[in-house]
Amino acid sequence: MANQAYNRGVALQAAGRLPEAMQEWQQALSFDATHSDALYNLAIAQLLTKDENAAEANYLRLLSLQPAHQQGLYNLANLYKRQNRSAEAAPLYERLTKAHPAFAPAWINLAMVYSDNNDLDTAEPLLRHALKLDPQHAVAHWNLSHLLLRRGQMREALQEYEWRLKLPKWIAPPVAASAWTGDTKPQRILLWNDQGLGDAIQFLRYPQLLAAQGHTVYVLVQDHLKKLAGTAPGVTAVGPSDPMPQVDAQAPLLSLPYLLSLPYPKESWQGPYLHANYKMDLPRKPGTKAVGIVWAGNQGHKNDAKRSLQLRDLKPLFDIPSIDWFGLQVGSASAQIAENNLQETIHDLSPRLKDFADTAAAIAALDLVISVDTSVAHLTGAMGHAGWVMLPAVPEWRWNSKTSVSEWYPSLHLFKQQTAGDWAGVAAQLANELTRLD
Repeated sequence: MANQAYNRGVALQAAGRLPEAMQEWQQALSFDATHSDALYNLAIAQLLTKDENAAEANYLRLLSLQPAHQQGLYNLANLYKRQNRSAEAAPLYERLTKAHPAFAPAWINLAMVYSDNNDLDTAEPLLRHALKLDPQHAVAHWNLSHLLLRRGQMREALQEYEWRLKLPKWIAPPVAASAWTGDTKPQRILLWNDQGLGDAIQFLRYPQLLAAQGHTVYVLVQDHLKKLAGTAPGVTAVGPSDPMPQVDAQAPLLSLPYLLSLPYPKESWQGPYLHANYKMDLPRKPGTKAVGIVWAGNQGHKNDAKRSLQLRDLKPLFDIPSIDWFGLQVGSASAQIAENNLQETIHDLSPRLKDFADTAAAIAALDLVISVDTSVAHLTGAMGHAGWVMLPAVPEWRWNSKTSVSEWYPSLHLFKQQTAGDWAGVAAQLANELTRLD
């Protein structure tokens, strides 16, 4: 009877009727509590329906019956990893590598647990072992690139970084033109942003080098970045809603350092490369410093829980005298100004920030910008404007500077958590520095 209920559940799942399938698998387990296939399928379904506690319980039941169950170990370890429970994830990945030593994803994710905890010395050989098992594993190459970027091993890092283009569902070239490989013969080249807004802003320093070689350079970016990107030297910016220009070649924007064999990153700085194209008037009080603030990034970013904070975490800053605060925060997080009764303290500029050209105009009118790791921090640095960046204990590779000054943006100073999650410590550092502003 247990097998019959299990099979009915499989059929219902195939028909797209997951809730009914789950009922059948639960029925199967009522007949036979040791039915491992029903436990496994039910746990997967519970993850899909966001019932992580129930999924965890059923994976543990499964592993008590079959301690070496490959996908059970892998899925439960992945669940713990997503929940930032690395102390519980690592032993499961270790068990998995011992029970199934040829299973490359186990080695990859074990490496990432160590990497997430800033133990790069342990993580790197694990990733390289995964690549011995599967030399074409794009995710392993991609993760290795980030590890090498954090270590400053730029030559190999750039080569590994190109593997992102082979990841499943990665963005395809937007035009049929051939790939540009570094040919210096003048051509019409389309550079297209294959990643996020901050990435585009960071790498818009490079197209001017192609223009200097005599190329006609177009840059394809998100529509609300287009007007700002058009201020970069030597380029014509286009957006997804624009007709695509006739070009001879194309390349991902973030591949330029690799294609140009450029020093990276400090030596690539040639001065500010983005600027405001109009003046924004702000309601400043005489004799005060105007400081912009951004406390949250895109919620869809995989690292957002670590890089973003709540506005209430920064409340000590708002008691410092002689500072006019201006909120550059957009999206749902801007509502935190009212939620924390700070409307009289922080001027909410979000209604005026329709695109990044508006944000650039606001930045240009400020004395200082304080931001978490998000596109506004990149824009502040790209404009050569004074900025302070609030960072988690283990920041992304682009902020992994050996000093408190960004290697990418000389005008940005970095304030990193001393322990994971300690935004209070960062706020205390900022408050100390704010009281010393001239």
